[in-house]
Amino acid sequence: MSAALTPATRPIGHAVAIHSNLLSVMADVGVVGKWGKNKHDKYEFRRAEDVMNALHPALVRHGVLVIPTTWSCDLDAYTTKGGTVMNRAVVRVEFRFIAAEDGSSLSVFAYGEGADVGDKSVNKAHTSALKTAICQGLMIPTEAIYDAEADSPTERAVVVDDQVESPVDDAPMGGPATDADLDRIMDAIKTRCDRDNLDPDSYSPVIMADVLNGTGWTWETVPDIPRREIGWICSTISIWEESDTAPGFVAGEIPPQEAA
Repeated sequence: MSAALTPATRPIGHAVAIHSNLLSVMADVGVVGKWGKNKHDKYEFRRAEDVMNALHPALVRHGVLVIPTTWSCDLDAYTTKGGTVMNRAVVRVEFRFIAAEDGSSLSVFAYGEGADVGDKSVNKAHTSALKTAICQGLMIPTEAIYDAEADSPTERAVVVDDQVESPVDDAPMGGPATDADLDRIMDAIKTRCDRDNLDPDSYSPVIMADVLNGTGWTWETVPDIPRREIGWICSTISIWEESDTAPGFVAGEIPPQEAA
């Protein structure tokens, strides 16, 4: 019995599942916006959890596994101007995308760097590598290309854990949306409305009706939506375009703040 051909050894033109599956994943994920906020340095960034929440259902739907392998991890330390000693890690990670259908695979290599006053520099470096590999490897768009990290090691000092570390989230992804999930949706709506000077109170039902059209969910049933769906909903909100044919509009009418 001959060994199965890998993508590297298959004849040119021989289709493998991973290529079409990843294209389907990319089409499903769409935009992942910068919904994280660095309160210390006052900038927005694309959170790793938002990337994973948007990606996970698409990977499952199209039968793609992601297996990471760390090939190197370099550790050192440095002292900030304020005298804080920071532990730093730089990792090189391979992220292998595997099609469950036929075992075909593609790999993306990415470097990640993380710094922390305690023992979390390696974790942060891996998170950085993950975001780079997923966002660049799958070309996941956002409104801006520059992607700063939430962590600001040169300024954080010892209070960083109170500002940066997120609380443990034990809510199941298959369960209903949490208050934090609903806040994410409203933040996405507000950001989208701010862009074109729209009234969020008037446009929230319009935007959600258009985004949820065909899903079986409505503006009134948003709290019942499973958590795993929140990522793509926020992504779709961020690229929503105003249209008088959106399901949230009464035919031929304009939003209240424009009619006033």
